[in-house]
Amino acid sequence: MSFIATQLVGFGCGHAAPYTSFRNSYDQTADGSTLTITSVDIGTEDPTRYIVVAVGTGRGSAHTHTSATFDGDAATQHATVANGERRLSLYGLAKPTGSSMTFVVNTSSSVSNALIGVWALYNLTSTTPVTSTDTVDSVDLDLNVLSDGIVIAAIYMQDNGGAGDVVWTGVAADFARNVETNPRLFGASASTCPAATPRTVSGNISGASVIEVSGIAAAWR
Repeated sequence: MSFIATQLVGFGCGHAAPYTSFRNSYDQTADGSTLTITSVDIGTEDPTRYIVVAVGTGRGSAHTHTSATFDGDAATQHATVANGERRLSLYGLAKPTGSSMTFVVNTSSSVSNALIGVWALYNLTSTTPVTSTDTVDSVDLDLNVLSDGIVIAAIYMQDNGGAGDVVWTGVAADFARNVETNPRLFGASASTCPAATPRTVSGNISGASVIEVSGIAAAWR
């Protein structure tokens, strides 16, 4: 899979290079269409901080992510993709203050679990991604990246064998998390990327019983 990056607004020439800090991954297993995860680590306070969350939900029926909030404030959905009963999205919001937050995702129908990965991005020239991409039943996501860009990537799957794994190319693995044995979310990132049109990012998936695979990525500068 391949992925690409973007920028934050309001920082003119001479600003420090953008960088990202992976914070942690979380899950919850309460059934419903509003899923809440509290005490989410968002890193060091900074006027330029932008929080990105990859969220995967499933084990219900085909559904959409209708909205998400960070501490009650509406987040922007940068990309979303579905495969079968699984839905994967990237959300972002500027959060200059605080060291933790409450994350809420709302779905169009009831699901039985949610998994998230969280990154703090700093010194962006724009909060709008340069590019984003998604895929199903594939491990390749190519994105255009600007010089000194940031890439965030995620893969979500149903792993009936419980032994699925992802080996990344083009980004560094940040986490692998499973919930209730089968659904698995993987996340990866890269900072100070050279310009590329496109940058190749891939996830080599292992596991004989892996189904409903989807991938998503975005790049910032």
